[in-house]
Amino acid sequence: PNFFARSLRNKKTSTIGVLIRDMGDAYGSMLITGIEGVLREEQYFYLLANHHHQNELLDRYINLLLDRGVEGFIAIDTDLRQPLPAPTVAIFGHRALVGVTNIVVDQQRAAEEGLKHLVALGHKRIVFIRGQSFSSDAAERWDCYLTAARKLDIGVDPELFVQLESEDMSPQAGYPVMARLL
Repeated sequence: PNFFARSLRNKKTSTIGVLIRDMGDAYGSMLITGIEGVLREEQYFYLLANHHHQNELLDRYINLLLDRGVEGFIAIDTDLRQPLPAPTVAIFGHRALVGVTNIVVDQQRAAEEGLKHLVALGHKRIVFIRGQSFSSDAAERWDCYLTAARKLDIGVDPELFVQLESEDMSPQAGYPVMARLL
């Protein structure tokens, strides 16, 4: 039977739209691999849209995916400004929106565990590289680092704080700021 005819009759396409800021970054690639595995097990297909944090491109891709009959969305590090017209799971989404389930990292615990580990290894001067301003987690991660440092009585040296400025999401983005720091 024709897929499109069957989809019209069943009102089901078994297709999910995946919205991602940059599929070239290593963490995003790992997430896509995991999503693909689960969707394949559930006999779903996915369409991937790489929006580069460009709102007009994101809006266009959302409409294109809806036109192609997606039944829901998975948004990775995507700043959703309003609910989408289909069930949505946001990975690293931080806005409470109707119809959107947010999956977030416990940044506070991560900061505390990371700092405890470094201190246990004997480190006293700790560098923090703050993520790019467009990253949905950068500001929260920085606040959690400062809170954890105060809680653990670790001094935060302003000279050891650097900000990533490049839009490159590869490990190479850290090279210029570390070169300056060193």
